[in-house]
Formats: sequence, structure tokens, C-alpha cells
Amino acid sequence: RSVDADRARTLDRFSIDAGRALSGTNPPDLEALYLPGLDILTMQQLGEAAASDVAGLDARLATVRAHYAFTDTLIGTVVDLLGPRDLLIVVADPGRLPRGGPVAPVGQLFVVGGPAQPGDLGDVSERDVAPTVLHLLGLPRSREMDGRVLEGAVSPGFRAAHPVRTVDSYGARASARPTESRFDEAMFEELRSLGYIR
Repeated sequence: RSVDADRARTLDRFSIDAGRALSGTNPPDLEALYLPGLDILTMQQLGEAAASDVAGLDARLATVRAHYAFTDTLIGTVVDLLGPRDLLIVVADPGRLPRGGPVAPVGQLFVVGGPAQPGDLGDVSERDVAPTVLHLLGLPRSREMDGRVLEGAVSPGFRAAHPVRTVDSYGARASARPTESRFDEAMFEELRSLGYIR
């Protein structure tokens, strides 16, 4: 494997391990993890700079495919640790490369565990994730939000016991000054190299 592939795996493994360590014996109601490896590796292997190297395309595609399998294994370890009331939502954003293409990008969303039920949710927007998560946490959906609650993701019994509630607004909140760390600087550089920020 290349150094890039090893680094991408290290970043994703760190995210999973850090989330597990921080949860400890008193896990939070909501935990969100970002696995940056696939996005980083895809840009490095298939981005604009690599596009001119047609001879190495098969090897680069194999590297990206291998990371898909690695990510699937990582997510599998999380699924294996779910308790009976735990629910996992996996949001697979299509990434920067498809967004620049001629065809509308397509991501994926998976809901596993707890009250989740199998089935096809049809077309889902990334804006549906936050209202759905709020609902699953027992909070109302704000009418200021564009997305909808994905009620089809959970069982009829859960829907009957927990009908969707709405509020007009959560109101304005005072903005707090964010804390800074060296990790933030590294993440900004990573996002800049991927073209997400300038």
C-alpha cells in the first residue's frame, strides 16, 4: 500500500478509536464521527493532479476500492458494538469529485440498530439528516429547517410511540467563541488541499 493509503487508514481508525474512548462508560445521547480517509484518498488518487497518469489508473482505482472495503470493516466494528437501544446512521457524502461532474452526485444513507427497520427510503436529501436525528433524540423539528424527518427509517411501533413534533423556531443563540487546537490547523490544511476551502 502507498503512504497515502496508510495515512488515510490511520485517520479513519483514529476517529473510530477516539469516539470509543471518549464515550467511556457514560456515552452521550449523540455522537458524530467524521471519517476523512476515503475523501482524502479519492482526491489524491483520482483528483485533477492524478488524472493525467492514465497508465497508473488501475492501481489508483484499486487503492480507492481497498479503502472502501476498509471503511466497511470499520463501520462493521461499530455495528457489532451497538446496544439494543443504540442506533447508527451512516451518511456517505459523494465527495468533491462527483460534485464537479456533469451528473448530479449521489450519496448513501444507512440506518441500523435500535428502532430502525429495513427498507428503501427513496430519495433522501442531506438536509433530512438533522431533523431525523433531532426526532430520534426526542426533540421537535424546527419549521425553519429545510429537511424532513425520515419516518420510514424506523418501525411502526416507534412511530406510534414517538410522533413527529414541530416548533416554529429554536430561537437565536448567542455565539460562543470556539476553542482552538493544533488538530484544527491540520484539518484546515487537509480541507484546503481537497479544495473544500480556500
